[in-house]
Amino acid sequence: LLFLAVLKLGCIEVNLSPDMPTDTIIRAFKQTEISVLICGKLPVQKLHAIIDACPEIPHNILERQLTDGIGRPGFMTLEDMNREHPGTLPAVSTDTDPALIQFTSGTTGAPKGVTLSQKSFITAARARQKILKLDANTCILNILRLSHSCSKSLLFDALVLKATLVLAKGFVPPSAFLKTLREEKITLITVTRPDEKPIKL
Repeated sequence: LLFLAVLKLGCIEVNLSPDMPTDTIIRAFKQTEISVLICGKLPVQKLHAIIDACPEIPHNILERQLTDGIGRPGFMTLEDMNREHPGTLPAVSTDTDPALIQFTSGTTGAPKGVTLSQKSFITAARARQKILKLDANTCILNILRLSHSCSKSLLFDALVLKATLVLAKGFVPPSAFLKTLREEKITLITVTRPDEKPIKL
């Protein structure tokens, strides 16, 4: 996952939902002064608007070549990057370094960036391990978007526990959901509920 690669390099991820309004994304980018923009499934028009409004971002990486072709200097696909820059850089991060700037959804006002350290993720994972009595046999199902802060927490849960993390492709029909539970032998699901508590099966 790109998130782990970002941490490996000692960098900080700015986590935004692609559903956020374009002006909100632009404002967040300018506030956090990002230096690399990695784009996945953003609509082309939205991506163009963001790039045009943020000329100060020196590096732009696309998940794949866009059908309309941007053709601007400084752009490369992940495939191009892997070909031109093989290998990995040495780890330079520590657990007290910032790992993520998570922007709130903005339901009670303008979205705000909250900085989380690597240590905060690990501490929370160990707390859940103790409270829920989780171990390496735990199989976690994540049905939330990867832009959701909980998705990052589940990733750390799996790493700390040396457990299995299953990533679902969004919300699926009940029959497919139940099939996944059976086939993957899921033991833990985290979903958004009023009380925000994990569901242990």
